[in-house]
Amino acid sequence: MESRLGWHVNEMILVSIIGLQALDFFKLLNPFWDYVKKIVSWVLIGYLLYLTSPSAIFFGEKHKWWDAAVIMSYFTLVLKDLTRFAIVARDAMLKHILDFVAFLPGASHGASVATITVDQGVYNTFTLLGGYLPNASLWAKPFATQLTLATTSLPFTVTSGTESATALLQPYGLNGMILQLYNTLAANAAGIETACFLIGVLLLVGLGTVAALRFKVHETSALAVIHEHGELKNAAHATKRVASVLFVTAVFFVILFNLVVEWLAIAIDAPLIMTGLLFYLLIALRFHKRTRHRLEEGSLLMRINNFGTGFLKSFAKLFTGERTVLLGLSGLLVLHLLVDIGIFLIPYVTSLRDPLYFGHLGAGHEHLPGLIAQAWTGTLATDAATIGLYALNTLGLLVLLFLPAYIWYKTFRLRTRGPAEPEEAYHPKLPGWLVALALASITAFLATPAFRLTQVTSDVLIGVDLQTVSLVGSLPHLILPVAVFLLVLALSLEPHLRKALMTLLFVTSMVFFGVYIYKFFMATVGYYLHEGVRLFTSGQSSLFAVGTVLTLFLVINLLFYIFGFASYVYESVRD
Repeated sequence: MESRLGWHVNEMILVSIIGLQALDFFKLLNPFWDYVKKIVSWVLIGYLLYLTSPSAIFFGEKHKWWDAAVIMSYFTLVLKDLTRFAIVARDAMLKHILDFVAFLPGASHGASVATITVDQGVYNTFTLLGGYLPNASLWAKPFATQLTLATTSLPFTVTSGTESATALLQPYGLNGMILQLYNTLAANAAGIETACFLIGVLLLVGLGTVAALRFKVHETSALAVIHEHGELKNAAHATKRVASVLFVTAVFFVILFNLVVEWLAIAIDAPLIMTGLLFYLLIALRFHKRTRHRLEEGSLLMRINNFGTGFLKSFAKLFTGERTVLLGLSGLLVLHLLVDIGIFLIPYVTSLRDPLYFGHLGAGHEHLPGLIAQAWTGTLATDAATIGLYALNTLGLLVLLFLPAYIWYKTFRLRTRGPAEPEEAYHPKLPGWLVALALASITAFLATPAFRLTQVTSDVLIGVDLQTVSLVGSLPHLILPVAVFLLVLALSLEPHLRKALMTLLFVTSMVFFGVYIYKFFMATVGYYLHEGVRLFTSGQSSLFAVGTVLTLFLVINLLFYIFGFASYVYESVRD
């Protein structure tokens, strides 16, 4: 009975989470629930990473208290993501400010921030009934950012020329409270970020030192990969062990935790959950049709629940063996491409955009239905060609973003296959028509691009920016892609030629991957150099300390992107 009750509680929690993610995916959440959903996402990511057990990865043995403490320390390092989300969300709320604040008659407890002049009729109505003021949003918007958790109202003077009264600008409802919270976080963002970052660093140094001196390092662990294992022998060995543990802890944060939190908890949490939900619903429907039996109680929900947990656990194990650590590094790079499918392609196709990213990216990010509508001429041939070009471009970009992951997965299965399994079973194999369609769509993307790959120019985001391009198609634009499709399809009838064309497709995707990683690499280096100059020239000891830690993070990023891509190329072509 208690087991069933516990299962039903877990089921209700999981359904609630999926419901919030679904509403977020379709942009139906108001600011309050959107903020709740972000917090829930952070908690879920923390829990998933706790289940992967950093201590098991680092030392080969699980220490639950240490895992929990390290993950909480990691979160203090990335609180900047939460404050920056607050700024973006607050700016979005200002566009509909009267949904969250209102002018109400009241007594002033301080100096008036502005004077609003109205006619006598409006003045009488306002003083008697409150509420309406002409151009209220224009008056409220410049001052609404001053409403914080400490400042709950702002006094205005309303005058008709002969009479005057006080109007208080006040937030109302849960959304109004969230506006106050966002304003408070935005006003104190610099101090919060610096203090939390330094606290997190100190906690990690302390936890790393304790772990290095107390925990045994087993053969199957990340530390064993760098030849640091066994019991401590002397003081010199202890010093080396502490340095190794601190370095591995920093590496785990930079190349895994930081990216996972930014991607899964902020950028693409809703698309990921919805993809997992759709995938397992399709499996459930097929299972039900074939067997005509109900799924076991909870099996569908448990599979959805394990959508991220199982992946993170298996992926983390790659870093505990010398044979698979290079695969792990290259796999993290591949995740960059897969994440951009969720960040850019899905929003461009569905018109559902995440304000956290697109709020900082600026112009050049129109959704495809809007671009097609702008290019609509009413001429059948032209409009059909425009739709065809956008469709081929989208497919071509999807192929280029997804193929490196496909190659990586095949390489992973090849390297981890059982001794009795044939090597050929895990070689990449694609049908001729799919190779032809992929090469034709990539041709359209290269010849008449509807997307532009650049570096993010925002001050608060790092990475690659995928912008949309407005175009008007014509039938001649489709001649080359169609010709490539027919030619490749015909050549694919011969097995050796099909293999050569498939190799050409993979090499093309690898070149695109290299260009993509180069742009991401340069954006990352540029960010750290810019931040380093600002911090080291600030004259403040606290910021100087932050700059020192960021220098270490820069070195880790340099090693990660250089060795990660080299590992991908090596692992992909060596057989």
